[in-house]
Amino acid sequence: MKNKALILTVFAIAMACLESAVVVYIRELYFADGFSIVFRPIKELIIKTELTREFATIVMLYTIACIMSKSSHKRFAWFIYSFAIWDIFYYIWLKVFINWPISVFEWDILFLLPVTWLGPVLAPVLCSFAMILLAYVIIKIDAKLILNDWLLLTLGSLVILYTFMYDYGKLFLENGFWKDVTSLLHNPDFITKATSLRPVPFQWLIFNIGLGLICASIVIYAKRNYKPISL
Repeated sequence: MKNKALILTVFAIAMACLESAVVVYIRELYFADGFSIVFRPIKELIIKTELTREFATIVMLYTIACIMSKSSHKRFAWFIYSFAIWDIFYYIWLKVFINWPISVFEWDILFLLPVTWLGPVLAPVLCSFAMILLAYVIIKIDAKLILNDWLLLTLGSLVILYTFMYDYGKLFLENGFWKDVTSLLHNPDFITKATSLRPVPFQWLIFNIGLGLICASIVIYAKRNYKPISL
């Protein structure tokens, strides 16, 4: 396990370096006057390329997880472990390259699928630590997750995603932008509203409820599968 974890950790850190390098290039091209989460019109080709890159990143992390183990629950564990290491070191590399973020409470554009995710840097980092803990427990105990485990994990994840996608989700729902999602960059109404969008204060209470549900699932899983050592 130690050798596997080391190999996967190195892989995820290297991937994070590549990811952060791409973001440095994008910020130099479109945020030369300073990074901001405020929407800026970007070439459609760049948007499509960025969406493809994000999808490819997930595929790569899952692929390496499949190589690490044949069992489905361990593959899941290795996947979330590599994802978490990648995400944490993504910010570490950005700090090395461009000294950003200055604070863990600075807001970032976290993801673009299915809508833009927004939130302070601390939020995804906390999620990553929870994923590392969950992965460790699954690999150490080596027992399959049951339906109740998945329900808690899914509910917690959906609650957290709500906080990340709230601002753009609300923008899309209130203005019906879902109907022409493939041509938004050519929609002047979307450009105007997205450019003037200012996120609400991050919903830490709701986020913590989601994170708490995930941590509760870890505790329940560990207690159910704990096997005391007989003397």
